[in-house]
Amino acid sequence: MEDQAIHQESKQQFTIRKLKPTDAAAYREIRLRSLREHPEAFASDVEDSEAYNEDLSRFADQLQERPGQFLLGAIAQDGLLKGIAGLVQYDKKKLMHKGMLWGMYVAPEIRGHGMGRRLVDSVIEEARQIANLEQIYLCVVSDNHVAKGLYERIGFTTFGREPHAMKLGGQYLDEEHMVLFL
Repeated sequence: MEDQAIHQESKQQFTIRKLKPTDAAAYREIRLRSLREHPEAFASDVEDSEAYNEDLSRFADQLQERPGQFLLGAIAQDGLLKGIAGLVQYDKKKLMHKGMLWGMYVAPEIRGHGMGRRLVDSVIEEARQIANLEQIYLCVVSDNHVAKGLYERIGFTTFGREPHAMKLGGQYLDEEHMVLFL
């Protein structure tokens, strides 16, 4: 995937590209930020992630180039990572036609300018280059209307709702399962 320059309404320029092991520190920072700011949106827990990811080499390993998986980052002109979205293709033979969109996050200070759309569009563009990949699957908390609306505008459709998919602070959260056929 070639780097894409993206102009926001704020006139700040961003580049969307695959993250590499050298981006591990920035990735760790934004991933932990996403878990702190929106614990309801991710199955991962910030406490577990902080403990697991004290060793930066683990983050770097997650960013190693591997067939059927990648993580994209939206990088501002000042070099700060402001958004992420990843995809992983299932590795079992019978499931290799499916991939999962994961880790989608855009920093609040740049929301509302189309960055989420650009990240997901870039994931889809990159996914189309993966052999045998026919569909992208994702889960979104049912009450996250902004994210659901974005995914629907892009073409994802809901095919199921999982009640009590997560439990956060004694409160259950339902998730919607969505799919996009490539």
